[in-house]
Amino acid sequence: VQSPDLTQWSNYTATVVFTLQSEAFGVFLRSSTDGQNAYMFQINVTGANPVFKPHERNNGNYTVLPTVDLAPFGYSNASLTGTTNTLQFVASGTTLTTFLNGVQIHSRTDSSFRRGLVGFRTFGTEAASVHQVQVVKAGGGTLLDPDFSLGENGFSGGVIGNGALLVSGNTDAVFANLPASLPLVR
Repeated sequence: VQSPDLTQWSNYTATVVFTLQSEAFGVFLRSSTDGQNAYMFQINVTGANPVFKPHERNNGNYTVLPTVDLAPFGYSNASLTGTTNTLQFVASGTTLTTFLNGVQIHSRTDSSFRRGLVGFRTFGTEAASVHQVQVVKAGGGTLLDPDFSLGENGFSGGVIGNGALLVSGNTDAVFANLPASLPLVR
């Protein structure tokens, strides 16, 4: 199995349709193949109000960047838990722009990571189901669009179930172009 060509993963739009089941759900952008260096953007419902919590991960260590309160956008912890939502990230040059259900909630200019893969992160009792993930290059062309209902995955973590990629516990799931699990012949 060939690893993804990172030179293709610089300017892209990543769309993630997910259901947050418990506490928080993170999405890696411009990640190294091992997930140790990346931007990580998290929806977190553990406080009084839900927040969008950007992180930068360098050599496995996280730095939390300024958070965005999602209550002014009309969200509550209850409205983001157990419901299907869509995060969309536009990575263009040094600018990363984030949309939640079609509304821009964050934009950041940063040159720490110029290219890299997408992935998902949970920790402890955090859990989410990813129903769909699609990554399209800025000039056109699809980099990633697995059909989880067919067992297509390619990520380094998570489990396929009920037509989704289930991410929970201490999981860093970076796209690695891994083949779908094959049945064992006995």
